[in-house]
Amino acid sequence: MPSVKLNHSLRERYLADLSAKFLPDRVWDADAVHRSDLIYCLRKAWARYNGKAPAHPEKTMMNFLRGRILHEMLAVGDAEHEVVDGALVLHVDDVVDGEWVEKKTTIMKYAEPPKIYEPDGSYSAWGLEMVTAAYYAPGHKVNMMVMHLMGDYGQTRSPMLSGPWEYAFTQAEVDSAHTWITGRRDVLVTAMETGTVPGYEHRMAWECKDCPLFGTLCDAAEMGTPLPLPR
Repeated sequence: MPSVKLNHSLRERYLADLSAKFLPDRVWDADAVHRSDLIYCLRKAWARYNGKAPAHPEKTMMNFLRGRILHEMLAVGDAEHEVVDGALVLHVDDVVDGEWVEKKTTIMKYAEPPKIYEPDGSYSAWGLEMVTAAYYAPGHKVNMMVMHLMGDYGQTRSPMLSGPWEYAFTQAEVDSAHTWITGRRDVLVTAMETGTVPGYEHRMAWECKDCPLFGTLCDAAEMGTPLPLPR
């Protein structure tokens, strides 16, 4: 019988190389601010650009790696289509025959169609990604396709594909979301120029759970309430 032991050094090499490949450090460019930095916590984006963010937890890296692999496997059109509007840059996962498609992976229960609103009527993170992309999409229409890795948690525990589901937004909806995200861009640009950390209000409440910035850049006693999200 062979002896068996965990090869710690090789494991660390894999994790380091995967992190460098799939979660590379971004170089700040005020003329090309990525939408993903603006939808989520601005303090975290500021910390990442200023070298103050801790290393990505292994759980985060594995979740991101899973998503990237499935995104590439599901790509059938113009993958990673890029839109540049002034200082705002966004990537669209797929463009198929002119139709925009956002792709997601999740362990959440299978749903038809995927929910893009929170219980209070504001957009969820997925909803914000959809409506901010729809501002630029033809006819303000964006499709969502979701791979539910655990199926419906019933008889089906194997992956299930939901969609693509077409979401058609009104002009008022996309204008409101665009005003919101460009306002956040201005907050982050100012914070980078002045070296001042963005306020706690520029986040979604759920992002704080298990966030590695607690105890370093963020103090739970000072956080207060996040600003309202678009509806």
